[in-house]
Amino acid sequence: AAFTYSSPNNQTYAATVTFTAGLAPAGATTHSYNWVRIGNLVTYQITLVYATAGTTVTAFTAGFPSDMPSPIEQSGLTGASNRIAPLLGGAINTASGSPITATTGALRRNSGDTAYEFGGALASGTFTHFYITGSCFTA
Repeated sequence: AAFTYSSPNNQTYAATVTFTAGLAPAGATTHSYNWVRIGNLVTYQITLVYATAGTTVTAFTAGFPSDMPSPIEQSGLTGASNRIAPLLGGAINTASGSPITATTGALRRNSGDTAYEFGGALASGTFTHFYITGSCFTA
């Protein structure tokens, strides 16, 4: 059977990112993302790297890339702040450091019910690198 395949490869991630923190990460950034669509399944990964670590970081909100296919909103999950699909990720203070602090969260509608966003929570820590990955279905 025929299916749709698309992949824009690695791109610069320019969407707004906010943190709940004593001090948010700052400085020069290297933010990238990619996504792949096979049929109606979209899988994505976002990598956020900052020069200066944020301290007591406990949560993040990251905007939805404008070129990524919109997710299907299942019945009952169409309102503001509704979580549409789970995501996984991690945060760490260096690219090769350990351990990675696990992130749990969701692809969701924003609180104004005007767009999609990624949101997650993690144990309080000092981090420079953030990884977000997940998948969702699109029409």
